[in-house]
Amino acid sequence: MKILRFPKLPRTPVLLSLLLVLLCAQAGAQSFYWETPKVLVPDKARFPVADSGGDLVAVVWQEVESRPEGGGRIYLSIQTSRDFRSWRRNDRFIGPLPYEEQEVQLYSMAVDGTGTIYLAVAAGARQTELYRSSDDGRSFTLLSTIEAGSAALAPGISLTDGGNILLFVTQEQGNSLFIYYTVSTNGR
Repeated sequence: MKILRFPKLPRTPVLLSLLLVLLCAQAGAQSFYWETPKVLVPDKARFPVADSGGDLVAVVWQEVESRPEGGGRIYLSIQTSRDFRSWRRNDRFIGPLPYEEQEVQLYSMAVDGTGTIYLAVAAGARQTELYRSSDDGRSFTLLSTIEAGSAALAPGISLTDGGNILLFVTQEQGNSLFIYYTVSTNGR
């Protein structure tokens, strides 16, 4: 059996090389960091949701006006940005939407690859509305209203890579809840 022996190196260059590698690694790691967080929604905002597509990021939330006897009205507000420095806000662009007893989330949002924003909103006990904004959330167009046979809750919207819009709703039937979905190529 042959034993390999490596030549002895002076300790100083080895230690300096190791120290240099460690310092460079630490300096490289420090170049990746998170910026200081910024608050995007007001104190009383409920159920904030964020999504992005293309170079647009959008944040939507519910604002509530509660009644002392229970229930109240809900409004949707949005902020959008294309550079993360300047934000455009559109307060209460949808509403008022009435709610009874306990407040629940009435909407979902998706942003496609071009920056178009889609919203599904539970506008009534059996009614879901689909909205679209192509101007960074400045205005929204009602694309369609979908009527359900019984109470429809918690709409969910999703976009496929092929450009289809998927709408999911939870619907009550007797003592059970079921999830239904529908697909559209244009939201109508």
